[in-house]
Amino acid sequence: MICPKCGTHNSDAALRCTNCLEPLPEPTNDTGSTAAPAGDPYESPAPPPSGHAHEASQSGPFYPQQEAPQGNPYAQQPSYGQPYQQPPKPSTFLAGNIVMTILSLCTCYGLIMGIIGIVFSAMVSSKYNQGDYGGANAMSTAAKIMFFVSLALLALAVILFFVVLGGSFAAINSIMQEFGMYY
Repeated sequence: MICPKCGTHNSDAALRCTNCLEPLPEPTNDTGSTAAPAGDPYESPAPPPSGHAHEASQSGPFYPQQEAPQGNPYAQQPSYGQPYQQPPKPSTFLAGNIVMTILSLCTCYGLIMGIIGIVFSAMVSSKYNQGDYGGANAMSTAAKIMFFVSLALLALAVILFFVVLGGSFAAINSIMQEFGMYY
């Protein structure tokens, strides 16, 4: 179709000229009456095939319902009026990591692991509140690992302390016996 204003060649389905944006005249069919071109975006949509729940009398487009994957119960969207079911909040291990950090003040490794555990514990709540349930579970697992690592390092430090202390008491006792000093 040729634009009457600027003479630019446009497609037959075009409503406006691609050069000057002037409205193009409606195409005529063989009988001389005007008809909307095929694929006209302003044409009302055809009614849906019979058998669908959508009535032809309703206004608006018809969108078929999409189903959520069945594998994850939290991925299903609730219907109107029903609350969304959040998964349970994973354990933060915050109290345990704080206690291990305080008790591990004598060992640098236990102290460092305790601080890292506290950071992971704090991240559990923030991830959960943001809706990142997988991230919250991962942070909970990391906080639990840091708690047990801190506990193991603290136990190792206590055992080494008593071994060294016991050895030093034995050495002091033998020195005192050698010089004849007794309490």
